[in-house]
Amino acid sequence: MAPRLAWLLFLVMASVLGFTLFVVCWLLGNLPTLAFAGALGLTLAGFACVSLAGYITAPLDDLRRVAIVLSGGDLRVRVNSGTQDVIGDLGRALDRMAEQLTERIARMRAEEARLATIIDAMVEGVLVTDSKGTIQLTNKALLALAGREVRGFPVRDAIRSIELREALTTALGGVFATVSFDVQTNLEKRRLTAQLVPLREGGGVIAVLHDVTELHRVDAVRRDFVANASHELRTPLTTIRGFAETLLDGAIEDPVLARRFVQTINDNSVRLQSLVDDLLELSRAESPDAQLELEPVSSLETAERVAASLLPRAEGRKTAITVAGDADSSWCVAEPRALEHVLTNLIENAIKYSGENGRIHVGIEAMETKLTICVRDNGPGISREHLPRLFERFYRVDEGRARAQGGTGLGLSIVKHLVTRMGGAVEVDSVVGEGTTFTVTLLRPRVSDASWNDQLDPLEDV
Repeated sequence: MAPRLAWLLFLVMASVLGFTLFVVCWLLGNLPTLAFAGALGLTLAGFACVSLAGYITAPLDDLRRVAIVLSGGDLRVRVNSGTQDVIGDLGRALDRMAEQLTERIARMRAEEARLATIIDAMVEGVLVTDSKGTIQLTNKALLALAGREVRGFPVRDAIRSIELREALTTALGGVFATVSFDVQTNLEKRRLTAQLVPLREGGGVIAVLHDVTELHRVDAVRRDFVANASHELRTPLTTIRGFAETLLDGAIEDPVLARRFVQTINDNSVRLQSLVDDLLELSRAESPDAQLELEPVSSLETAERVAASLLPRAEGRKTAITVAGDADSSWCVAEPRALEHVLTNLIENAIKYSGENGRIHVGIEAMETKLTICVRDNGPGISREHLPRLFERFYRVDEGRARAQGGTGLGLSIVKHLVTRMGGAVEVDSVVGEGTTFTVTLLRPRVSDASWNDQLDPLEDV
């Protein structure tokens, strides 16, 4: 721009100067002197025009350069004009516009980052599609459900579900849709519900997917529990009612029958009481409001005390109970009553199912930070297919035998919940024909000495 303006000024000044010299030369007639003066004047006029043009166009070139850089996306450049003219005002306005754009873009990026963080923090899967059903945006929960990166893929390829595909078609037509469907992930079959909302701009859809697999599982467990509990309660109640009605119908007059019927009623009452007690204990073990007061407990002393209390029952079945462990290293973090309940249930089960002339061994072994309590018997053992479900409520390997032994089907479920609440774990291993071993693992206290006295501090490991 500067060279063109300089040439324009030069031509104007040269024309004026040439005409003036022509007039002077014609009047005076001194051509050589005037020709030299004219040439010198033209040269000086040229330099003056170039300098004037550069002075005028330099600010405009700066404005043009800054505008080009800003349009390229670099908002850091500024004009920084100090002149108090029209061009200076234009430069300062351009600087203010750049600063405002910088602030707005920074706010937009912060909002975008905040929105992305919120979406990624959602436990529900979120996806946004364009007007053709191609996924444009997802969050971490959806990627976990899909098992791979799905952006850029159609929804039908990312999540294979006929129900979801039909709901997406409905939503792309501008209608809100809700759907429930099953989907097979890399790990297991999941149950999902989805809400699909059409976007006002762009013609796409936003879908929110809820994983309700656990809710369905809990609901199924609840239904099974109610059914099983009702069945377990109905059996002794039916027996009690039947024998009571038989007594009222005249059997009470026969001393032999009356005594046998009353004994049956008493046995079923005891079983009913045991079932109610176990239901209450299970309710307490599962309740999130029930807090166990954990403290250092000697597992060896507890095991010996439980074994001594069950010794008469074991001797009646000619079963031997042995307890082995080191007194100083047998301390664990537990709730005394809960640990006693766990060991009572495990040893009592071993007595019931090990048969005549059985052998039960309780072994306690301390590791660096944990302690294991193993209750081993030489009974008939349990088949492998039953082991994963052994801690379920009301689950029995042999229902007839379990009921005959007086079991309620809740003992091992209570054991698992109590051990879990104490920060431990319980496992079972069994070989058919050789016996069964239950292993309870608990944390050891920070102080591994049995003489606690005033050394007891809050346990950091619990």
